Formats: sequence, C-alpha cells, structure tokens
Amino acid sequence: MSGEHMCQWHDLPAEMKVAVLRYLPFHSLMRFMLLSRESYFLASQAKITVFVFKVHYEKKNQCLVLSIAWAKHGEESYDWCYSWYEVKILQRSAGGSVIIHKKDRRIYCEHDADSVGMQVLFHYTKLFDVQDVEIEDLVMSSGLYCMLHGQLNGLTLHAKRFTLCIGDNQLISSLVPFLPSFSSIIITYAFKNGILTTISSDVFDHEAIRTAQYLDTTDFSADLSDKQICNLKASGLHVYSPHITSRSINRMIHQWFKGEREIDFIEIDTDGDLSWNQLLNEIDPRRIQPGREHGYQDYGDMVAKVLHSDHDGDIYIAVCDNHCELGRP
Repeated sequence: MSGEHMCQWHDLPAEMKVAVLRYLPFHSLMRFMLLSRESYFLASQAKITVFVFKVHYEKKNQCLVLSIAWAKHGEESYDWCYSWYEVKILQRSAGGSVIIHKKDRRIYCEHDADSVGMQVLFHYTKLFDVQDVEIEDLVMSSGLYCMLHGQLNGLTLHAKRFTLCIGDNQLISSLVPFLPSFSSIIITYAFKNGILTTISSDVFDHEAIRTAQYLDTTDFSADLSDKQICNLKASGLHVYSPHITSRSINRMIHQWFKGEREIDFIEIDTDGDLSWNQLLNEIDPRRIQPGREHGYQDYGDMVAKVLHSDHDGDIYIAVCDNHCELGRP
C-alpha cells in the first residue's frame, strides 16, 4: 500500500486502525467510540487495559464517581505511569441522574445514580481489559435492585480481581452472582454502626466464590459451615466463621494430600478452640514433623508443624486457640 493512501484513515485496514487506537488517551478513545458503529466496534477491539475501575461516593459533592486508571500502550507495567479518567454521576432531585464527563459534558438518564454507575461498570468491563474492580460504599436501593435483577440479570462483570468494600449484606448477595469464576475476591468494610456484619451462607454457594483463586472475607463474620469451606477452592483464603471446626480443616489437609486442593496461604479464625488431634486425624505420623526442624519457632501459644506430601512438597500448619494458618514453608 502506497504512502499516498496510507495518510487517509478510511484507507487503513481494520487491524491497523485498532493498533493506532491503542495509543489514544482514554478520554479521546471514549469520544471516538461515539462517532459511529464502526468506531465503536474498532474501539472495542482495541481492548485497552484498565488497571483499576473504582466505583465510589464522593461525599463532598454528594455524587457517585467512576475512577478509571489507564496507561499509554507500552507503559502498562509501570504503575507510576497510570493516568486517571473520572466520570461523575449526580442524582437529580426531580428523579433520574446526570452523567458529567470531562469538560463538563453532560448526559441525562432516567435511572438513579447507583443504577447508571452499575450499568457503566458492566459495559466498560466488557469493552476493556479490566484488571481490578473496586466498589465502595454503595448501598442497595430500589432502583439498583431492579437494575441488578432485571436489565443486568445474566450478565458477567469481567475483571481479574474484585474488592467489594460494602457493608450492605443484601448488595453483597446481589453482586456475587455477577462475578466470574477463578478470580480474586476481597469483601471488606464489615462494620455497620459499630456492629460486625454477617455474610449469609448462600453467598458461599455461588460458583464465583467456590472457584475463586483468592478469597478474603475476614472483616465479616461468615455464616459458613464445615462442608462449605471444604468446597472453597482458593489457594489463598482468609475467613472468619464461628461455625468452622477442626474437622473441616482436617478435611482440607486431606484434600491437599490427595492433590484435590492447592495451598499457598490459608488463614482461618473461628470461635471454638481447635484440636491438634482432630486437625491431624488419620494423617500418617511419618508425614508430620515439628516446625522448629524447619526454622519455625513456637511463639507463645502458637505451635507449628510441617506436613510433607510426595506430590506437592511441604506445607506448615500453625495453630493458636481458635486461629489456624496453613501455608508454604
């Protein structure tokens, strides 16, 4: 193709247009998407990396803010190169909301601010390669409930990691079904009016939670049974539940011995004291070694032992009263 033709955008092949779009600033790409159906398609094919998509409230201006961290193509490995693009969504007293983009460009919507913010989040995670999604301080409203259980029902939020900084158990239960399998999930911000919030049992039966590679709910009291925790496949797991016993931890260890579970670091807190006899029940004594032989010193009431598996090396188990850790030496 000659240089004379290459200078015209419409003469470029689609793959070259997509390559050019990857170098656009995020706000320019957003404007380009609105030009035509072809522009929208090309921009969606660019799969720009969004490192953080954060949905949170700005108390000063009483609005919902969507903060998007992106980097120029080729600079994705350096977090100091991130730039931020913000969209603010104001609730209107007369009903509906208004989206305020850069340079005060406004779009009026019939839905409330929370519902619109959730729509945009779903849309952007589909269009872009989103690494982290953070949702903070949202509470369930009637409009948001209708949006999640109606228009957005059956869709999936696409990202590698999710942080739900939410104290509303109903909203947590409603959001979890939208999370993808095999992601990393942190659910935090547990105290509501000074009272520890409980995550309901049904949350832990969802596929996204069961298959999560990393799961942290320690800020909450989890209504989690012995059977349910053994169904969680996360190799990195942090959980507090008053119902967990030594028997379920023993079963998780047996799962590891059988090659049915990976263990990187698992931290479990419960209300009842944990028993070494039950924790190590039916484990070959030849597989158990004192932790001090591997450099683990007992600290106070914390006692550590090392377990050896022929197929997966060693893990340590450290126990103190109602606290247990399983991890790599």
